[in-house]
Amino acid sequence: TAEIGLQLDPEHVACNNLRAIALVKLGRRQEAGRTLEAALARDPEDAVSHANRGWTLLEGGDPKKAMEHFREALRLQPQMEWARLGIVEALKSRNFIYRWLLKYFFWMSRLSGKAQVAVLVGGWLGFQVLRNLKVKGTSWALVVSVLEWTYILFALMTWIAQPLFNLTLRVNRFGRLALSRHEITASNWVGGCLFLALGSLGTWIATRHPLALDGTVVFGMLVIPLAATFNCQEGWPRRAMAAYTAILVASVVAIEALDAVGSIRTRRLQEGLLMVYLVGTVCAPWVANIMMVMRPKR
Repeated sequence: TAEIGLQLDPEHVACNNLRAIALVKLGRRQEAGRTLEAALARDPEDAVSHANRGWTLLEGGDPKKAMEHFREALRLQPQMEWARLGIVEALKSRNFIYRWLLKYFFWMSRLSGKAQVAVLVGGWLGFQVLRNLKVKGTSWALVVSVLEWTYILFALMTWIAQPLFNLTLRVNRFGRLALSRHEITASNWVGGCLFLALGSLGTWIATRHPLALDGTVVFGMLVIPLAATFNCQEGWPRRAMAAYTAILVASVVAIEALDAVGSIRTRRLQEGLLMVYLVGTVCAPWVANIMMVMRPKR
C-alpha cells in the first residue's frame, strides 16, 4: 500500500504542522485537526497547513471538505505534489469501496513496520485456519466459504486498488487532469490487462473454447504483478519488479509454445511453468513489499 498521512514541506516546517503529524500518528485525528485549524487561522495562506488539513479531513471520512483544502493548497503552491495526491485520493473516495479501502490504508500507515507485517501474516494464518475448519455438507462450511472469499477479494483489492481506481478517474473530467503520467501509465497497463481478461471470458462464454478460458485466467492474474510493479519506487526496485513480471509472462509464452511438441516430457515442463506462473502471481505483492521498503540510490 502507498504511504498515506501528513507530510512536511522541506522548505516549510512549522511547529503546528509537526505537532499535527505527531497527533495523527498517535491516532488523535480530531486534535490534529484543531491544531491545523489554529495554524490556518493565523496564516490562511499557508499551503502546507491546507494540504495537511485536507489529509486529516480525508482520513476522517470527509473527502468533500478535504478537496477544498487540497485545491487551496494547489492555488497557493501549484507544484505541491502532496496536495495533488490528496485530490486524487479524495476523488477516488467518492466510490464507497475505495473509501473503505482507504480507511484500511490509513490504519496500516499508523502502524510500525513490524506491526504491519504482523497484520499481514496474521491475516494469512487466519485464512489458513478457516480453510482447515471447512467441512463439506455442514452449515458451518457456507459461513467459512463466505469468509474465505471475502478475505481473498479484500486482499486482491488492496493489491490492485491504486491503478484500478485511478482507471475510473480517467472518465472523470477533473480526475484525468489530477493524475500524474506515472498513474496514467499504470492504469493503462492494468486496464488493458483487465480488458483482455474480460474479452477472453466473453469469448469463452460464447464458444466454450479452452484457450479463451486460459486467456481469462492468465490475463486476470497478470493484473496482480502489473499493479505490484507500478507500486514500487522508480529506479532499480521497479525495474527488478518489471523483470519479475516479464519472467511470469515468458513462462506463459513458453507453455503455449510447448503445445506444438505434445510429448510427455513437455507436458511435465508445461505443468512446472504453469506452477511458476500461478505461484509467482500470488507472491508478487509480497515481493513488491520487499522492493517498496528499499530506497533506490539517487
